[in-house]
Amino acid sequence: MPGLDLGDLARRAAEGEEAVFALIRTCLDLPEDTDAAGLEKAMEDDLMALISRAKFAAEGPDLPVAYYLARETELKNVRILMSAANAGRSRDAIRERMRETYA
Repeated sequence: MPGLDLGDLARRAAEGEEAVFALIRTCLDLPEDTDAAGLEKAMEDDLMALISRAKFAAEGPDLPVAYYLARETELKNVRILMSAANAGRSRDAIRERMRETYA
């Protein structure tokens, strides 16, 4: 994560879970009321933005790693869709929870 100081992360980890969440919220410029699920989504979306450059690589490890992460994200989206639909969530609530994709 850009701008993440490992020493600061270690100090925050000693303070507790909420301190770590506060540090990550700061690094990702997220609102204070972002919960753990929102943090997870923001970090995964940030990762997808980072690996999206790999599709322009002609060779090397970037392409298969990006493909693997993209497939994993697609499967998460299917699980989110199915479980939210089974729980009776609205379409807007489901869209809000969906992860960014590689394509």
